[in-house]
Amino acid sequence: MSLSSNQLSVVSGQGNKLKPQAGVLKPLCRLLPIVCCLVLASCGFRPVYDKSSANSEKSIINTGIRVSATASGTTSTLPTSSDASADNSSATTMARQFSNNLEDMVNSGASPSYDLNVLINYSNIGVGVARDGTASRYNLVISSTYKLTRISDGKEVGNGTLSSVTSYNNPNNQYFSTYISEQDARKRGIKELAELYRHRLLSFVEKEELKK
Repeated sequence: MSLSSNQLSVVSGQGNKLKPQAGVLKPLCRLLPIVCCLVLASCGFRPVYDKSSANSEKSIINTGIRVSATASGTTSTLPTSSDASADNSSATTMARQFSNNLEDMVNSGASPSYDLNVLINYSNIGVGVARDGTASRYNLVISSTYKLTRISDGKEVGNGTLSSVTSYNNPNNQYFSTYISEQDARKRGIKELAELYRHRLLSFVEKEELKK
């Protein structure tokens, strides 16, 4: 079916009338994201990377926490691992590393309001053990128990257990390489444990501070 010239002009005129409507929609589309943000903000929504949230977390946990840690166990997989003095030295080092890491995470120089007492125990578990009894890899298991006490009245406000596991290789007859790998695994495990404590302390201290 063919259209006359008059009919074509009518259709063309109707098309021209639709163009301004499309132009009106563009500014509305640009405003839509802004409107959505305003609605979410009114509902209390905050993105996980919001800096104000991080500052709030920091101010809550930085009330001051005094950390006291003791450690025991056997970490060395070298032939001299039975040396009690070496084990005691490792225990002292791990306890000090844990205390330093955690205090750096939770304190900002404020007078301590809480005492945290932590007992750390660690051990090596061989994995991939060969027939001759040698293990090609070890898991360093660091477990701990803790008690959090408010200094002002001596009230216990929290207690529980936390643990971390790290691994390292044990190549045949490469004692120095094994020693270095073990030291690295110990540092990583202690740092991971301190990070777990930071999150746990945040929960406890936040609840206590909100009661004031």
